[in-house]
Amino acid sequence: PQLAGTRVAALDHNATHIQHSLSGSLVDSRPLYTGSFHAAGSACASVECGTRGVAFFGTPIGEPRQNVPSPCHCKQLCLESVDEGCRSWRIHEFTDVNFSPANAAHSHVTCVLMSTPYSEAGLQTSAHAVSGHVDIVVHGLSTTEVHADTTIALSVVGAAMPSQSTRHIDQQRLKLVASSGTCADAPPTSVSGVQCSADTICHPGPTTGNAGSATWGGLQVLSVGTAQTFKACYCAGPCVAAHHWVELPEPLSVLPGTHTHTFSTVATTPITRAASFNLVVSRPAFTDLSPPQYWKVKLVPATGACTAAASAGFTIADAATTTTTDTATWGVVVGNTAAMERYLVCFCSSESLEETHEGTDVAPWTSSETVAGVAAAEGWTGCVYRPITNGIDQYITVTARTADLTVPQGFFLDRSFTARVDATVAVVATGSQLVDLRQKSKLRVVDGDCSAHPTAVAGFSFEAKTELSDEGKITYAFQVANTVVAKRYSLCVCPVPSADNANTLCETDANPSAAYSSKLGTLTVSSKIDAPRKWYFTPEESQSLEIQGSALSLTSDRMMVIPCTGSCGVSSPATALIAPAHNGTAAMFNDFFPENGVTDQLPALPPVDAQFSTTRDTFCSGNMPAAELSAETAAHLCSAKCAGGCTGPTCFCDGHFAGFESDTALCLPRSECQLACDQHAGCGSFDMHQDLPRCHLNTVGPCAETVMDTSYDLVIKAAPTTRRLATVATTGALLRFTPIRFSSSGTFKVCFCDSALGACMATSDYSAEVGEVHVTGVSCALQQPRLTNTHCYKQTNGGLSCWGGSEPVITLA
Repeated sequence: PQLAGTRVAALDHNATHIQHSLSGSLVDSRPLYTGSFHAAGSACASVECGTRGVAFFGTPIGEPRQNVPSPCHCKQLCLESVDEGCRSWRIHEFTDVNFSPANAAHSHVTCVLMSTPYSEAGLQTSAHAVSGHVDIVVHGLSTTEVHADTTIALSVVGAAMPSQSTRHIDQQRLKLVASSGTCADAPPTSVSGVQCSADTICHPGPTTGNAGSATWGGLQVLSVGTAQTFKACYCAGPCVAAHHWVELPEPLSVLPGTHTHTFSTVATTPITRAASFNLVVSRPAFTDLSPPQYWKVKLVPATGACTAAASAGFTIADAATTTTTDTATWGVVVGNTAAMERYLVCFCSSESLEETHEGTDVAPWTSSETVAGVAAAEGWTGCVYRPITNGIDQYITVTARTADLTVPQGFFLDRSFTARVDATVAVVATGSQLVDLRQKSKLRVVDGDCSAHPTAVAGFSFEAKTELSDEGKITYAFQVANTVVAKRYSLCVCPVPSADNANTLCETDANPSAAYSSKLGTLTVSSKIDAPRKWYFTPEESQSLEIQGSALSLTSDRMMVIPCTGSCGVSSPATALIAPAHNGTAAMFNDFFPENGVTDQLPALPPVDAQFSTTRDTFCSGNMPAAELSAETAAHLCSAKCAGGCTGPTCFCDGHFAGFESDTALCLPRSECQLACDQHAGCGSFDMHQDLPRCHLNTVGPCAETVMDTSYDLVIKAAPTTRRLATVATTGALLRFTPIRFSSSGTFKVCFCDSALGACMATSDYSAEVGEVHVTGVSCALQQPRLTNTHCYKQTNGGLSCWGGSEPVITLA
């Protein structure tokens, strides 16, 4: 909106008006005030500026403006006066007859501009007032010209910027982009001090800040020999998308630095492992006096800084191989161990020695002896390295050779496999380029280490080797006799591919055991567990996991859940498993006993956390008296905590209504209000302010009066439930582990520790894979009769258990 007859430009000063930034929605940097809303059907949406029903009182700027058409016009006048100090505004609207005999009603509208920053503390209830602020206005950088190769601090100056009082100061971000780019781009590599994990996600936040400015220190722009220009981009926060960033009004000019050295590389081929190249450092004539024979260079990984040690992947002489008046050349050899990545080129010209010696009577660069003498006299201990550029960036890159991109032929080793006594087992071996090995490879089960060349264990009869179309898999099927002892064995594979492709060692059973020296993995043979099965769970619900077999031990057998990409006996527990709680190790699962509802009769557990439902735009008049609150909760009463001067982000005093505070209001966010209500048996609901950390606890029972109010939500506590005990016992045929709960969907492996093979103490003891858990919302569909697989059943405490054969008969003791 605009006042009739005024200029089209909304701001009479060079600044950018930023709206809606802290909400994470589209940042609107248009100079005129705009409002955004989502239209739903025929619903109407308010386009009014400010907050109606409250009057903010601050220090006025000039005389009140009369007959301003609307609150948005009043806000626009404040925006146009930001450079004159306007930070908040208030408009009064009222109608009277002014003692007119004819009772002719007429309106008065007064707009007051104020220099006081808008805050809840300055508000008073007024039916005829609307008050507001200027959102965020940024004028630009405090300086628009700096020098390259120096550490600089850049400050963004403005009005009503995020500050400690708004708790959003650390969300602000600043970045420099190329003059030809946009704020959706990442900073050039010549800019340091700002790192971006994505083009629009950068850090760090400001080192200091207040409502008038935010400052970023530790920035540097490397010199490229000429002046540079960058666009300065600012984000008030959050900063995750291109539309969260705005370009500041003035660009940043970077003048050439005092250090003008640049580098170039001379190589006949791309720089790869086992290659060599020349690294040449040069300078314009007469830019410094340091002799090139005393220059030094080193290469460090790009993720580090020039203060780091030189990478061990390169061989570079300490002194330059050849020098001229203004250049120095080093021969660089790239080793076979050099990582294929970018490296920072770091340079020292000994200028620090020259500068410390400046003004003395000794010519500093006449001979090496003189240099050494000056160094000793001045206490100079070594080079101070700094990055230099090739005119584009400060890196060289080691790229891959053809040999580096060739995947070697062979099996993936040290995996886990599971078998049951007196059953047929399929072992799927994976690897790379296995086509040539399908006819030649064989497996052998041994009791011991494959490298010790033990003989094969009797009782394992290999029946078939499946020729899969997948080049990375070979399936071996074999029978485990009923005479095989349950324990952990090694699966040894022959051959180990070699350069001469000597793959004929496995052709007959008479081959020497030395041919089977490579361990494919560990084979856990158990006499307890049934065939592998699948479980289907729903996320965020407590369910049970039932493992079936024979002679299972309630007191000693255990299970663990790991990611689907892991290996049983090797991998740590899945982080998505939130019940039972664990610290990423096997320790908790060692004490996670199966449920036993017959012999143990576990005591009743306390109620689970109460569940809450929300009724919008409503509050209940039956607040709990402050005297009924616990001491812990009463400490958060706004009248006690905030009126007493509590400061800081954990005080939540934004919810304090100074001057007309209720004696039952708690200054807490919703999560803490919900916890407080949950911990008070006499609390049946609470009134939660929609925008502020402010709530009132209500007593149990119906509200004395339910009041419509668009500022509050009524959050009602449901009656708590008590966890029930299992009614079916765990037996030797079934172990029921509960509760099992996952935070998200996914597929996971279930690993079993057979106590007959050893105590369940370490991750390696959970080496038997007994199936997969599929956590998905469709598990409810599998319970429908017409959709249920005939080989699935619903477990006692929730979740489905499925297998590939007929349903086993479980005998309960």
